[in-house]
Amino acid sequence: MKQNLLLSLLFLTLSGLYPLWAQNGFVKGKIVDNNSGEELIGVVVAVDGTTTAVTTNIEGNYTLPLKPGVYTLSVGFMSYQKQIIKEVKIEGGTTKIMDFALLPASVDLKEIVIEARQIKNTDAALISMQSKSLSIQDGVSSQQLSRTGISNAAEGLKQVAGANVEEGKFMVMRGLGDRYSIAQINGLPMPSSDPYRNASSLDLIPAGFIDNIITVKTFTPDQPGNFAGGNMNITSKSFPDKFYLSFSAGQSYNTLSSLNPEFLTYTGGKTDWRGKDDGTRQMPEFLRNDSLRNLLNSTLYIYARNKSSENEAQRRLFNDASKSLSNDFTPDAASRSNQSGFGYQLRQALGVSNAFNRTPLNSNYQFSVGNRWTFNRMEMGASAGAVYSRNFTQVNNGIINTNINAGGEKLLQYQSLRENKSIDNPSLGLLVNASLRYNQKHTFGFTQLYSNDAEKVARSQTGEFDGQVSDSRSVFNTRIMEFTRRELNSSVFNGNHQFALGHGLDVQWSASTTVSRQEEPDLRYFAYTSITDSVDIYDVDGNFSGKKLDTAYYMNNAEYSFPFHFYRNLTDKQNQGKIDITINLNKSQTARLKFGAYAFQMQRDFEEFRYQLNNSGAGGITLDKFNGNIDSLMQASNFGIIDTIRNAAGAITRYPTGWHYINQVSLKNFYAGNQKIHAGYVMGIFPITSSLKAITGARVESTDMLVQSKDTTKSTYVQLNGDTVINPGTVRLTDFLPSVNLIYELSEKAKIRAAFAKTLVRPNMRELAPFAQFDPKNGFFNIGNPGLKRTVIYNYDLRYEFYPNPSEIIAISAYYKLFRDPIIRAFNPKATIPELTFVNVSKAEVQGLEFEFRKSLSFLHPVLKNFSLNTNLTLIRSRVDVPAAEINNARNVDSTFTLQSRPFQGQSPYIVNLILGYTNNDIGHESALFFNVSGRKLYNISLFATPDVYEEAVPMLNFRTSQNIGKYWQLSFSVRNIFNSEISKTQFFRGETVIAESFFIGRTFSAGITFRIR
Repeated sequence: MKQNLLLSLLFLTLSGLYPLWAQNGFVKGKIVDNNSGEELIGVVVAVDGTTTAVTTNIEGNYTLPLKPGVYTLSVGFMSYQKQIIKEVKIEGGTTKIMDFALLPASVDLKEIVIEARQIKNTDAALISMQSKSLSIQDGVSSQQLSRTGISNAAEGLKQVAGANVEEGKFMVMRGLGDRYSIAQINGLPMPSSDPYRNASSLDLIPAGFIDNIITVKTFTPDQPGNFAGGNMNITSKSFPDKFYLSFSAGQSYNTLSSLNPEFLTYTGGKTDWRGKDDGTRQMPEFLRNDSLRNLLNSTLYIYARNKSSENEAQRRLFNDASKSLSNDFTPDAASRSNQSGFGYQLRQALGVSNAFNRTPLNSNYQFSVGNRWTFNRMEMGASAGAVYSRNFTQVNNGIINTNINAGGEKLLQYQSLRENKSIDNPSLGLLVNASLRYNQKHTFGFTQLYSNDAEKVARSQTGEFDGQVSDSRSVFNTRIMEFTRRELNSSVFNGNHQFALGHGLDVQWSASTTVSRQEEPDLRYFAYTSITDSVDIYDVDGNFSGKKLDTAYYMNNAEYSFPFHFYRNLTDKQNQGKIDITINLNKSQTARLKFGAYAFQMQRDFEEFRYQLNNSGAGGITLDKFNGNIDSLMQASNFGIIDTIRNAAGAITRYPTGWHYINQVSLKNFYAGNQKIHAGYVMGIFPITSSLKAITGARVESTDMLVQSKDTTKSTYVQLNGDTVINPGTVRLTDFLPSVNLIYELSEKAKIRAAFAKTLVRPNMRELAPFAQFDPKNGFFNIGNPGLKRTVIYNYDLRYEFYPNPSEIIAISAYYKLFRDPIIRAFNPKATIPELTFVNVSKAEVQGLEFEFRKSLSFLHPVLKNFSLNTNLTLIRSRVDVPAAEINNARNVDSTFTLQSRPFQGQSPYIVNLILGYTNNDIGHESALFFNVSGRKLYNISLFATPDVYEEAVPMLNFRTSQNIGKYWQLSFSVRNIFNSEISKTQFFRGETVIAESFFIGRTFSAGITFRIR
């Protein structure tokens, strides 16, 4: 409430100040060589008949401030045809975007005179970059992100040909999982804030911070060598053209989660709303003492209840540990749980009934401001932005099944649960950019990025667990409460310099320091079973009078875990830097030599603590005694020392004990890692003929990885192939990575590209660490493998591109990739409790076709001039060998097992993206219909002969429309997930499809308002 009032006052204040700023208008754009696509430096953009003029900078960009009026502009440069643009109308406080592609001068061609028209440069600039790129690439502009209502980089990536996104955050490019693609921001690799993934969490980067997203699909030596699917680079907004200020606010209604009184939640901290725990969930400091923690064993209660004063220290530790951890294990509905905070206090003061205490609407707020200053020969630009959002997701009666092949005609349901899950997702992002440009030839930049994202999850499950629970009548129940926080804090420094040496020399450098964290403070898990039987009822005379249902409640640690607390913390500290030097070898700058170096170092610290409840010595304090009421069982009086027993003389004889915690911390689950990568490269850009260009060279990368658990014993790990490896995990090697890219220009608008490259993929630290991670959803463990090897990939690409007009492209691509020693996930057949681990197999293959079409529909009929179609289709086939050990074990269960290969995890056989857009600049209106679907893809491999789990196709249809209101305001409306598609994971066995998981997330209706000064 307070925040909304302040924002409204800010709107009114800024509206009043705007006339002080809105005096001039601006013309800006980029100027390139029409044939090569290279930026042109020093091009003069002048107002005809005046001395007013500016020149393009090192990136080929210009900005011309003008007072309101109508002008004729001229664009001229030595050896190029001059262009005259008439009727350029300038309005105060507006920016007209005008890009130019200059043609070389000819005695037969005179200056070109054209009429001015307003062009939005983002899509056009992206296509221009794609056309002149030295490698095969695709991208998404900030204009397209805005048009489709995209909220973060992960959602934006879905619009790239061949791209998919796992779990809403991880990149899957060209059918290859996140381990085979990398993400960069402003040219430097982003760290991962998730220890279980190779790739970065792309949902951490808000769309409001993005200028464009470019995904390079073929390797050149000036790029990192550790990718095969794609290298995605996010360019953040940096040098503003003039003063601007923008604020937007939006609210969303989801049909399942919004205004829902039954949304599950639990009491957290006062700062949960901003995605940060205030210390409420933090583990008590005394439990970080190894010697004290190790005393919390299954026999400590015996010493604690003994009256001897010699046991006082143990008794105090026993009691403190039992009472210092939270005894709240049951999430509750929002209408009964949210009894704190400003909203609750306001309702109490106003006397409003708690019945109105429902889940809030989803909300999103964005603020940005920037300006540019000129001091003689220097220009300075600065911008800053902030994004805050809070979204709620609800799953009602979702299905979670674990099915196994027990050798019968049908799959056996090992586990069959129904789940209600609620997610509260606050997110905060901050970005600061500063740039200094001197003499148009030297630019220095600084970027500070901060992102904080959290998920507060509450879930309730009920159903059957026949694989673990012995009594077939039992109903298995779980209550789970989680809080996961991911934080990214990155500082980037960069420079771009041009020197007049020989035919020209360019130097680009950048350096960054980054700290990323993932915190999981106090995950709580509670499981129990209940059995309901009919009981005969007799009257006072002993006559049978009927039956009633009676329920008994059990907590059986022999079949499933007693309630426990998890604490996990990961911190990555990363430093990196690179330098790229380009030497022009001829006057036309068509031949160039480029070389450079890169250095990277990362340190990781990971820790996990687990404390499980124990009822030894607790007497009759059982769940059944409290008739299944978990809160009553978990009340503080049932923990630790619950009483003092004295004899007739008053002397203490015993201290009765209740529920208490035992230490289940494993030293293997504490690990530290260090990774160092050093690289150097040389590459040349050579015009073989007037139409054929070759980009070739090689990169050398040295890798030094060490992952060491806190368990210093020489523990071993047995791989699926029977080999034994020793902790710690190491990767030490040097790789030579050659590449060749050929570009053949068929015409000014069409070209063919071909490429070959050798790249690699390293295992991540989590995969090397002998660390067993418990998955509370299915009760399985994920364990690392210190014996993993890196993967080598041989990449072959072919592409045809046609550019009918600016902002338009038609492209067809084909690719093939061969993998040596790929890393896959597999079950460990030696484990008594199911363990998923990581192993190398001998080889894998991927083939694919990509089609991209981005064009105005005016070619169909002039009336469609404001409509555009942006669509891409990807067809993919992949093959990964199934490990021989898995095949042998599977055939012991099912002699008919014939599976020899499977696709890559996360790979879809097809991906379709379609955007139908309508843009009318005359009335300030944009609308877009966005459709995305990816085919059935491998979600998870299964144990022994059990069929793998696949995620079925999820067709998504979204719509967004926006309308400018006057000069300063814009209204927008959008609908997401119009189909309300089911998210389903299935297994196919002997002609029958079996559900492994199924749920809906509902439709979302959003409305927003934006105030802009630009």
